[in-house]
Amino acid sequence: MARLKEAGDLASEAFGKGLVSGIEASGQSIEDLQKDIISLGETLGKLTAGVNTFASDAISAFNRVGESSAVQGLLNVFEALVRGVGFIVTGELVPTMDATTARLAVQERNKNERANKATLRIRNMTLKNRKTDFSYTKKHD
Repeated sequence: MARLKEAGDLASEAFGKGLVSGIEASGQSIEDLQKDIISLGETLGKLTAGVNTFASDAISAFNRVGESSAVQGLLNVFEALVRGVGFIVTGELVPTMDATTARLAVQERNKNERANKATLRIRNMTLKNRKTDFSYTKKHD
């Protein structure tokens, strides 16, 4: 393990020497490069903070717009138009978004209930089998 660590240290040192000699050969100062890298890091940090602030502000603005009564009114008009066109095209009344959401919620609840019942059946069968196995081993001991 010590040899592996030493080999890693040597490789790292050789890489660093090669990097420094390459930078010096290009005519650029190591100190200037270091200052530029620090400046880049600071700029990226400020940019990241700005993007986070912008995203937070944009989300808040969209939430305020979505809660606006004018927007809700427009959405209701649009939904009524879609339902009307759907009725004209299909001859059937297209369900509202509320009705569709409620139907999907019922379907999800029913699916969860079936999954829970299946889990309980499996658990009950497992317990019953254990009880049967225990009584069998108890009789034959």
